[in-house]
Amino acid sequence: MKKVGKNGRVGTIMMYGNDIQALDQYAVRTGYITEQDRQRAELDSACRGMLVRARKEALHDIISSLDKAA
Repeated sequence: MKKVGKNGRVGTIMMYGNDIQALDQYAVRTGYITEQDRQRAELDSACRGMLVRARKEALHDIISSLDKAA
């Protein structure tokens, strides 16, 4: 995923399998996606965009909360 840094440059955030599982759990817990939709997206590639969008919104929420805390 891409993130714009404080210097204006775009950096890449690397994610691994356990990070994505934790991000999916966070997205379900915070209401970005329902558990049924997450499971459907895991099985059906046609619904995968919905899961990717929920992950992106959840990740941006996490990053913005970290920026506010700093």
